[in-house]
Amino acid sequence: MKFVIPKKSLIVFAIAIIITAGLLTITYGGNNYASVFFGETPRKIPVYCVETEEKKVALTFDSAWGADKTLSILEILNEYGVKATFFIVGFWAEEYPDMVQAIHDVGMEIGTHSNTHADFANLSEEQIKLELETSIDLIKQASPDTEVSLFRAPYGSYNNTALTIAESLNLQTIQWDVDTLDWKGISAVEIANWLNFD
Repeated sequence: MKFVIPKKSLIVFAIAIIITAGLLTITYGGNNYASVFFGETPRKIPVYCVETEEKKVALTFDSAWGADKTLSILEILNEYGVKATFFIVGFWAEEYPDMVQAIHDVGMEIGTHSNTHADFANLSEEQIKLELETSIDLIKQASPDTEVSLFRAPYGSYNNTALTIAESLNLQTIQWDVDTLDWKGISAVEIANWLNFD
C-alpha cells in the first residue's frame, strides 16, 4: 500500500480555503460576509424620489426646533392649495402640541422624525424601536386623529436595522433628494437660486 504525503504548501492552502469558507458563512448586521464579499448585500434604501413625467415636488418640513414660523408656513401652503408632509420629532410634539394639531387640522400629512433626533445608524435595535414608538405616541397625544405611517431618519443616517424596524412598525422611510439648506440660515433668494427650479 502506498501513502501520498501532501506537501506543506498544499496543506496550508487547504486550511486557508476551509477558514475562508467558514468566515463567509458568519453573519454581521443581518448579512453574511459572503453576500458582502461577492457584492450581493441586500442593502435597504428608503424612498428618496419618485419618477414622474409631471413637474412636481414632494414638499416636506422637519419640525424639531422652534415653532415660530409654523403657522405662517401653514397659511402660505393653504393659500396656494399646497399639501406637504411634516416630519415631527417627539420632543417637538410634546412642547408644541397645538402646532401638531394645527398641522393635522389643515390636512397636512404627519410623519415621525424620531423622538430625540438621534443618529439611527448608531443606535441598537431596542433604542430605534423606542425612538419610533415614543415619537408616534407623543404625536398621537398631541393630535389623536393623526395616523403616522412615515418616518424620516435624522441627519439622513440609517442602516438596514433602522429600516427593518421602521417597516415592522408599518412605517415607510422617506428621505430627501434636494436639501434647501435653510438650516444654514441662508436667505430666501439664496435658497431659490440654489434650488433653481425652472
